[in-house]
Amino acid sequence: KALRKAKGKPHKEFHTDAVMDMSWNTNVRNLLASSSADTTVKLWDLSSAVCVQSYEHHKNKVQAVQWHPSDSSVLLTGGYDKRVSVFDSRAPNAISWWTVDADVESVMWDVHSPSHFYVATDSGLVRYFDVRMGENSAPVFTLVAHDEAVSAMDQHPTMPGMLVTGSSDETVKVWDVRTKPSMVMSRNPDVGSIFSAKFCPDEPMLLAMGGSNGESRIWDMATTMQIRRVFGGEAVASVVVEEKPMVGIQNDEDKEEDPENTHEAVIAEMRGTGTQPTDGDSGDSDESMDSDSD
Repeated sequence: KALRKAKGKPHKEFHTDAVMDMSWNTNVRNLLASSSADTTVKLWDLSSAVCVQSYEHHKNKVQAVQWHPSDSSVLLTGGYDKRVSVFDSRAPNAISWWTVDADVESVMWDVHSPSHFYVATDSGLVRYFDVRMGENSAPVFTLVAHDEAVSAMDQHPTMPGMLVTGSSDETVKVWDVRTKPSMVMSRNPDVGSIFSAKFCPDEPMLLAMGGSNGESRIWDMATTMQIRRVFGGEAVASVVVEEKPMVGIQNDEDKEEDPENTHEAVIAEMRGTGTQPTDGDSGDSDESMDSDSD
């Protein structure tokens, strides 16, 4: 009842419009940050399920929020007011601002260089900033990534410089941003407009993608020659492997669960073990590229 009365108006105790993004604090594990179309960012204590702080520094819906990977009190936010903020959640009045050309779709700290962060916008651009240069400083580089909005973005968790972007133009692109940023390759995974693209935390050369047509795909990048050549080093690139096709995950609402199409079975297939390994099948291929191949 209180939510209906407050619809669209900021409230200190709860969101009154759609929740656009969430970020779990991996350093203070009971803290969750959320951002909303009600223009607020909220801090939640998961042990009590209570909102302990509400921030109202944006002037339009807040599309993205992320905790800093090592500084447990610092937040990065981006909104449809075309602004990005960095601030200490303990001192929310001391905010550093960056203004971009269009509405912000996503933000992301660089886990390999935590003083830097990425900003993706609905104009198709990705900008990379150095927070040490101060607010409204120029980006270190700008990628003209897509013809339409950059709606998904992720970085390889253990391989510095590998950036993945997805867009409403229905493509997923892999970038090498280690020195002079350049596109490695582009693919259409046939899932419609890309809503999400994330590396698997347990098998980091697997990329999961989901889109507007309700389907998902898993891409085994370790078997893609262009990626092996750019990121795998000479020893890895010289080994010829058969590239595996993208694997689709069926929608549970469309079909009863197929035991050969569960997520466990798909991961097993991508590893090359299958759901029922035969004798002598050792599982992971020695030739598959991993993150520490040099």
